[in-house]
Amino acid sequence: MARKRSRPFALAVALASAAMALVLSSNTATAQVVSLNTPGPYAGEAYQTATIAGWTSNAQVTAFMAANGGTLASFTAAAGGGSSAFAPVTVTPPFPIPPWMANGPNSSWVGPSPNGAADGAGTPPLSGLIFNPGFVSATSSPQAFYGYTINFNLLSAASVSTSGLQWTSDNQGVAIYLNGKNEGDTSNGDFTTFTPFTLNKADFVTGANTLTFVVFNEQFQPLHLSPTGIRIEGTITTIPEPGTMALAAVGALPVLGIALARRRRRVS
Repeated sequence: MARKRSRPFALAVALASAAMALVLSSNTATAQVVSLNTPGPYAGEAYQTATIAGWTSNAQVTAFMAANGGTLASFTAAAGGGSSAFAPVTVTPPFPIPPWMANGPNSSWVGPSPNGAADGAGTPPLSGLIFNPGFVSATSSPQAFYGYTINFNLLSAASVSTSGLQWTSDNQGVAIYLNGKNEGDTSNGDFTTFTPFTLNKADFVTGANTLTFVVFNEQFQPLHLSPTGIRIEGTITTIPEPGTMALAAVGALPVLGIALARRRRRVS
């Protein structure tokens, strides 16, 4: 009799273990990857202050950023400033590639138009901005700050990691903002090579995230060719926390409880 009474208990333990393994394996977390390489997800906005029309040196760009604390809001805060939304598109050869480095296997240049100019096809025209004397819309975009924003959701900010982060632009890359926080990254506007950048893991949040890259396009001389664009590479990866182990264990307990009840009935 003792041998018969022990069998249901042993079988129940085996069933409980099998049930637990099945639940955990069906909820195994997989990596979530956000790619920064694709032009499509980006939204664009050009910001111009009343001062920009008269700027004649890069030092004035630096001074503006320092005076306004380098915040994204500063681009539209100046009196007389304007802004214009645009849909970034892939920039393609021949002009301005070269002199911009060629599009590569991982990413392509993006800008207000296929040639980085104001009147290119495939994007709404830039409006509300001041066009400097001698401006040539066929080859140039207005002198202004250009923001490129990608919105994405993270299932878990706790396990976020990044890889291959780098950017280049025409002209200076003046700031990168993650959820409104300045990440402290800049690039010198050398459109023939990449500059690495980093993102502070503490600035990611679970749920909706916003990442914005800001470029300043300079046109300090009349009739000066001045297209603008940006190229971004890298991935953001998270591994969502399974959060199912406790649930799986609780789900296995009724199986064990039924077997023990059966054992008690046989003993009585």
